[in-house]
Amino acid sequence: MGRGVDYTVRLLKSMIENKSEYFDKKGRLNSEGFKILNKAIESLAAERPETARILRKARKKADLENVIKAFEVLTSPENT
Repeated sequence: MGRGVDYTVRLLKSMIENKSEYFDKKGRLNSEGFKILNKAIESLAAERPETARILRKARKKADLENVIKAFEVLTSPENT
């Protein structure tokens, strides 16, 4: 994995582990969650623009489920 991907994975992992900081009670991204997700998209887009599409979808849907899906895709063996 490149530096941008590593950074993105760390950001997403932090968001998932600290749900109450980045998501509301219904599992939707709050303003702080959007800030972190935007940083992740920017970092990933610089290195792997084709993969950044996954994070853009997570931002569009704006929920925990899609952030977890993006994390799983980025950490899967074929993406490492």
